[in-house]
Amino acid sequence: MAFAGGALPWQQVQAVIRCEQFGQRTVQLILENGKTVRLRAPISVWGMGGPAYQRDFHRIGQWWQSHRGESWRPLLPGAPRSLYSLPDTR
Repeated sequence: MAFAGGALPWQQVQAVIRCEQFGQRTVQLILENGKTVRLRAPISVWGMGGPAYQRDFHRIGQWWQSHRGESWRPLLPGAPRSLYSLPDTR
């Protein structure tokens, strides 16, 4: 996957989560090293752009699930859980 900060292999992503702060909703990726990457888009501010944000959030999550590869395994048992992360198997 390519983004403004460079390229990131889907296999390094552990979860795709919603992040809400100060009335602004964004999408964050949780990486296998525990770091987070906030995507510049999609974004929703004070509810504006909500339907497009939801659609794009789900699209990103589905894309990740389809392209993370068969060898992908969850590495961080304490990572935030979301619609697009695997169930906790501890």
